[in-house]
Amino acid sequence: MRKLAIALGILVLLGGFGTYLGFQLQQHAGECDSALRHCAVEREEIAFLEGDWCLAADPASLREEIRFEPERILVRQSGPRAGGERLLEARVFRSMGELVYFEHDAETGDRISTELTLRRTGETTRDTVVGPNRVSWARC
Repeated sequence: MRKLAIALGILVLLGGFGTYLGFQLQQHAGECDSALRHCAVEREEIAFLEGDWCLAADPASLREEIRFEPERILVRQSGPRAGGERLLEARVFRSMGELVYFEHDAETGDRISTELTLRRTGETTRDTVVGPNRVSWARC
């Protein structure tokens, strides 16, 4: 009888753990695209992005105005390096511990950039990283 009680106790513990694990995986699947390992990011976590940013090395050459709308994040780039003025949509995710984003055409929704990594480097500075290349930004 004692062996049966131990066996049932172990089954109950394993069942409880399996249920917990299943719940966690289901919750993760709702927040993340498992194929790309991109997880949703709360607006509060990326609120520092909103506003005007200038290229740190040459502020007059490139400027970004980042504006949050209810359904999307719009980026207006201007200056000689942008080739005039461009309006983009940024889609931000968390991937492997880093904030990443893709630039999309604001009208068609087509992706127009590779994965860009965002790193906040200070209260008024941030970096955008693409492979070995890093672009530093500062508040205008």
